[in-house]
Amino acid sequence: MRGFIPGTRWKWKLYGIGLHAHLRKNKGPEKENDEEKVIKMTNRNKKESRPVFDTVIQTYSSMCDDKFKIRNKASNYRQISIPGVNKDIHYEFIDIPEKGKIEIGLHIEKIRKPQLERMVKDRIPDINRSVKNIMFDITLKRGDFRMDGQVDQELPSEDIAQIMIDLIDTTHDMISGYERKK
Repeated sequence: MRGFIPGTRWKWKLYGIGLHAHLRKNKGPEKENDEEKVIKMTNRNKKESRPVFDTVIQTYSSMCDDKFKIRNKASNYRQISIPGVNKDIHYEFIDIPEKGKIEIGLHIEKIRKPQLERMVKDRIPDINRSVKNIMFDITLKRGDFRMDGQVDQELPSEDIAQIMIDLIDTTHDMISGYERKK
C-alpha cells in the first residue's frame, strides 16, 4: 500500500490511498476520531523550539531595527530579511542543541552570486574585527554560500542578539548596495 509506514497503524502519509480512505475501507474509528487522529499525526511532526533559543529570538526582536525583523517561525532556525534584497540572501539564527551552540550567519541560498560572495570573503577579516565574541568562517553547503559563526548558548541572550545586530550593521550596506547596482 502506498503511503503506509510499516509497524504502525496511524502513521500514514497524506497521499496515495490516504488515511480517510483506509479508515472507511477497514471500518476504522468514527468520523470525529478520524479528525483527532489526523490532528495528532500532524502535531507529531512539529518540533518545539528550545526555550534558550526562543529567549535569544525574543531579545533580538526587542533590540533590532524594524527593517530587520525575523520573518519565519521554524523551530530550529529564524531568517532575517534584508529590505530591498532577494529573500534568498538573508541573515539567520540556527539552533544547534546537540553542541549547545547558536549559529549566526549570512546566507546566500538557491542562487549563485560570485561577485557578492567574493566581496564577503574579502571582508571576513574586517567583519571578524568588527563583530565581537564570534569568529565567522565561509562554507558552501549544498551549493549555498554561508558565512557562519557559532556562539555558546550560555552567553547572555543580549550578547547573542547584539552579535547579529553588529553583523547586520557591518554587512548590510555592502549587500544592499551590490543588489541595487544590478
